[in-house]
Order: sequence, then C-alpha cells, then structure tokens
Amino acid sequence: MLLDSLFMLLSSFNDVPTGVSQGLLFSK
Repeated sequence: MLLDSLFMLLSSFNDVPTGVSQGLLFSK
C-alpha cells in the first residue's frame, strides 16, 4: 500500500519535467 502511493507520487513528479520540456519544444 505504501509502495503503491510512493510509486504514484514518483510518476506524478515524472510528469512535470516532460510537460515542461514539451512546452519548451512547442514554443520554439
């Protein structure tokens, strides 16, 4: 249960850099 929530937290943090990098790519 604890590991599951930790994994979800990790994946949510992983989504931030990809969204930022994609935004930077599309803005150029």
